[in-house]
Amino acid sequence: MELTRTRPVGSLADISALEQIPLQQQMLPRGTYEMVIAAAQRASDRPLVINLPNGRIADTPQVLSYGEFVLRLNQAANLFRRLAGGGQARVSHLLPNLPETLLTVLGASAVGVVNGINSALATEHIAAILRVSGSDILVAPGDVVDPDLWTRLPAICDAAAIRVLLLVGPRRHPAPQIAARVLAFDTACAAERADAICGGPPAGGEEIAALFHTGGTTGVPKLARHTHRNQVLNAWLCQRVTAATADDIYCLALPLFHVNAVVATTLSAISAGASVLIAGPRGFRARELAAEFWSIVERHGVTIANLVPTVLATLIEQPITGHDLSRLRLLGSGGAALSPALHRAIELHAGVPVVEGYGLTEATCAVAINPPAGERRAGSIGLRLPYHELKIARLDACGRILADCASGEPGTLLVRGPCVTPGYVEAEKNRELLIGDGWLNTGDLGHQDADGYVWLSGRAKDLIIRGGHNIDPQLIEEPLAAHPDVLLAAAVGKPDAYAGERPTVFVVLREGATSDSEALLAWCRTHVTERAAVPDEVTILPQMPTTAVGKTDKLALRRIAAVTVVELRLRTLGLDAIQFACSARHDSLLGLTVHLRVTGATADLAAPTIRSALQALPVTLQVEVALAG
Repeated sequence: MELTRTRPVGSLADISALEQIPLQQQMLPRGTYEMVIAAAQRASDRPLVINLPNGRIADTPQVLSYGEFVLRLNQAANLFRRLAGGGQARVSHLLPNLPETLLTVLGASAVGVVNGINSALATEHIAAILRVSGSDILVAPGDVVDPDLWTRLPAICDAAAIRVLLLVGPRRHPAPQIAARVLAFDTACAAERADAICGGPPAGGEEIAALFHTGGTTGVPKLARHTHRNQVLNAWLCQRVTAATADDIYCLALPLFHVNAVVATTLSAISAGASVLIAGPRGFRARELAAEFWSIVERHGVTIANLVPTVLATLIEQPITGHDLSRLRLLGSGGAALSPALHRAIELHAGVPVVEGYGLTEATCAVAINPPAGERRAGSIGLRLPYHELKIARLDACGRILADCASGEPGTLLVRGPCVTPGYVEAEKNRELLIGDGWLNTGDLGHQDADGYVWLSGRAKDLIIRGGHNIDPQLIEEPLAAHPDVLLAAAVGKPDAYAGERPTVFVVLREGATSDSEALLAWCRTHVTERAAVPDEVTILPQMPTTAVGKTDKLALRRIAAVTVVELRLRTLGLDAIQFACSARHDSLLGLTVHLRVTGATADLAAPTIRSALQALPVTLQVEVALAG
């Protein structure tokens, strides 16, 4: 694999030129383990992991070179293989971002299948994911790292019939009394052979490397399968498009149960022989990291950081003056739409390109990137990755392709290529995965311009995406529907500058009902099983907006929620002499659009303050100034 700085991919012409070399001639590693070994053979002394134990500037970094990492990786893989009786290991983890998490992810995939799970999910959802994955080995943190999860581990292990529980990190309390065999991860690994993987060659090619949960959190979860070929190729393409080399240091601050952290950050860095800086166990879920982020970037020479729009909006508020960010060369943005205003603002603030990308779990990770070396069009997700196809199509009510859309014509985004998943774990969930001639329906709406840039305008699905975490509205609606006073309930995402979206719910009460919003909100806190899904507010409506065929009009509810958020924020500005008229609409090209009419003698002077206050909201904002006269 190439390590020198290759020619960056900046246009469709560059993509086509790269594709002149058949993919099978690119000589990529067969699997993720082979990728690590290849990088270690080139520069064994180079740091692979730079760990900040608390994600703070004062931390003394813990460094693992590529050579040291390979030795520990072999031990982890041998442990998993031995615990699996020499067969294929099926390992799940509930770990935060730690060096041991990378060892678990890469070690388990080398001798079997790894499945990362969000520990913030409800106990029954974690157990369901474990059962579907077939995992009987679970790696989890001790009570010092995650005290809440610690109290739930016995119930999780028993419900999922876990056979071996491996504990990472310090503990204040004895190991839980459960049916599973309980071992200390580090101690167990240390007893294994370090110079090679025993019992057969490492996995690779079309063998399954990992499972990722996706598609909401109610009922039985969907687990998308990734092959080694999927992950190696997607990581290499991310590295190739960004022209990353061994000189780069990636900042890892997104959770390692998510494809962005695993593929676009960790594996992409390894593909280049670069280093990975782990910015604390919780990454940006620990809000104190934002206050020290620019200092950490300066001190440790970070060159690439993959973030989400909500984090970028937070970082704008952190002073950058006095920091030497000369090594920082790009900030990546994904997980949710990045508003053009926020895109421009963070580029101006940080002084480096912000590269917006787009991906989905069912396509391994990235499928489109705004080219760092080419024209970056704010508001667009950019150009397709090499060796992949993107198109916009019109679909019928059953999800079948009616016709391809012309340039600028709105429709549904479809993806086809070698990084598309071979399917979900449960066969019955694959029936609608691919449509037409092998096209993956992303569920996202948008258009493609004449130059190949893709612009998203909304989601066909109703999932609420809170900080990159998918929340199924039914998780909120079903408990409310069980309330004796509730006739109808509909949950949607409302725009939020930090989380992208936060859940809010609208209800229609039964005749004679006495419950108010506060009582219904208290009901949600008690009956909604996932903490992230508990809504911020319950709005009582006289009637539910509906479509022409009588279905609940969630687009209308999203518009109501957006207007409410904007109006609340405007009231905090103290612009008493200014009048506002706010409305929202869904534009086929621009997505959720909020139109704000500002009136008053000083409306033109107030407009910049208003735009600044609202720029971080993930909506298209249109401000009309009308001087009173």
